[in-house]
Amino acid sequence: MIGWDGKRGGYMEVTGFSADVREQIYKVASVNLCPNISGQILASLVMNPPKVVSGTGHFEARYYHKRRRFQQLSVS
Repeated sequence: MIGWDGKRGGYMEVTGFSADVREQIYKVASVNLCPNISGQILASLVMNPPKVVSGTGHFEARYYHKRRRFQQLSVS
C-alpha cells in the first residue's frame, strides 16, 4: 500500500476448528477490532479491489498523479 495516512488492514481466516471454537476465536479477536467506517471500507477494498480499466481516463490520471508525486519526492 502506498500512502501517507497510516491506514492498515488485516484479514483473519480460521480453519480446522469446530464452529464453537471458531466463534470464540472471532469474538476474542473482534473485541480489539472495532474499525470506523473508513477502516471497514479499506478492508472491503483489500478483499474486493476495484477493477482498473485502462483507457477510461481514471487509470491514466492516477498513474500520472502517482508518477508526479514520486518525482517530487525523489532527490535530484
